[in-house]
Amino acid sequence: DLAVIQSKTYRHYIEQFNKRDGDKDPEHAAFPNSEAWSFLSENCPFFDCPDKEVEKTYYYRWWLYRKHIKKKSGQFVISEFIKREPICCPAGHQLNEGRWLRNRRVLDDYVAHWFTKSKKGGDPRRYSFWAADACYGRFLATGDKNWVIGVLPHLVENYKKWEENNHVGGNLFYQSDDKDGMEKSAGGAGLRPTINSYMYADAMAISEIASLAGKKKLSDEFKARAGRIKAAVQKNLWDKKDEFFKTVHRKQGRLVAVKTREAIGFIPWYFNLPDAGQQMGSRLINSLMTNCPDFFLICFLYNHHR
Repeated sequence: DLAVIQSKTYRHYIEQFNKRDGDKDPEHAAFPNSEAWSFLSENCPFFDCPDKEVEKTYYYRWWLYRKHIKKKSGQFVISEFIKREPICCPAGHQLNEGRWLRNRRVLDDYVAHWFTKSKKGGDPRRYSFWAADACYGRFLATGDKNWVIGVLPHLVENYKKWEENNHVGGNLFYQSDDKDGMEKSAGGAGLRPTINSYMYADAMAISEIASLAGKKKLSDEFKARAGRIKAAVQKNLWDKKDEFFKTVHRKQGRLVAVKTREAIGFIPWYFNLPDAGQQMGSRLINSLMTNCPDFFLICFLYNHHR
C-alpha cells in the first residue's frame, strides 16, 4: 500500500532550525523565520527517507534557501550571502533548486531581475552563469511554456554577449577562475571545462526553447553551435594522458593542458556534453572512484602499512 506523506511530520525540523537561529532574519527577508513553516509547507516538495540525517539535511537546505529569498524594490530576488545584494555567480544553482517551488512568482521575479529589468536589474555576465540551461530546466519542472518562450529573446541576447566577450576562436571560450566563482585555483584562467560546458548547455537549451516557440531556424542555429563546442571541448580539453577534462592554456600558438587534474573536469558530464561511448564513460567512473574519500583512505592505509 502507498503511504501519503503528511507535511506535519516534518514540521519539527523547521522549528528546530528556527530555535537554533533565533531571530536572525536577514534584512528585507521575504519569509522570516516566523513564517518559515508556513512558506515551506505550501511550497517545497516533501521528502521522506529512512536515513533521518539525510532527511534532516534535505529540510535544512529548503529552510536555508527560503532564508535567502528577499524583496528588492517589491520583487523577489535570491541572495548568495545573507547580507549582500544578489549576484549571478550562484544563480544557476539557485534556479535549479528553486524550480520546485509551488509559488512561481519567486523565480519569475528572479529571472526578470537578471534579464528584463533594464538598468535596475543585475549583471548576468559578471560571473559564469548557465542561464538558459537553468531556465529550460525550470520549464521541465513547471511545464510553463509561455514563461520560457517569453524569456527566449533575453537568453539569446545574453548568449551572444558572452560570445562577444569570451569567445577566443576555435569554438572555445575563455574565463578566469575568479569569474567562475572559484577564486584562485591551480589551473588558473584559460579555456576551462566550466565556461565551455556552460556555453554548450546554454546553446542546447536555447535550441530546445526555440523549438517550443516554433522557431526552427533559431533552434537549428543553436544546436549547431552546441555541436561545435562539444567537438572542440572533446578534442582540446580532454587530456589523454590523465584521462580527464582540464583547463587549457595557449602557449606559443599551441594549446597546452595544465598538469593539475581538478574537480572542474567533471563538469562536462554534469551538462551531458561528452559522447556516451564506452571510452569516456568508463573513465568518468574511474575518476569518481579515485576521487572519493574512501579510496584515498584505503590507499593511504595500504601504502602506509605495506
